[in-house]
Amino acid sequence: MGIATTTEQRESFKTKVKAFKKSDALAQLILVGSMGNANVEVTSTCDSAKSMWDKLISIYELSSGQRWIDRLMEQFFTFEKDPSEDTTHDCNAILAN
Repeated sequence: MGIATTTEQRESFKTKVKAFKKSDALAQLILVGSMGNANVEVTSTCDSAKSMWDKLISIYELSSGQRWIDRLMEQFFTFEKDPSEDTTHDCNAILAN
């Protein structure tokens, strides 16, 4: 025997689920918009912002030092200069970090 719910309770639940899904989709868009292509690929199978965040944490968390260093070295050795940007832009980007 299930829990008896009123129509009002069901509608309230549906409204809350809809609001959650909207917020989650927005969070996913923010995350993807902040990532490089490699991270977008890594998180492409995730179905929520939480699972995306957890995946990124597992890759970049400092306790997983070797993976973090490997990833950093991969980024370093695959870096390509954007021909449309000048050296000043690159220097400013380095100084900003």
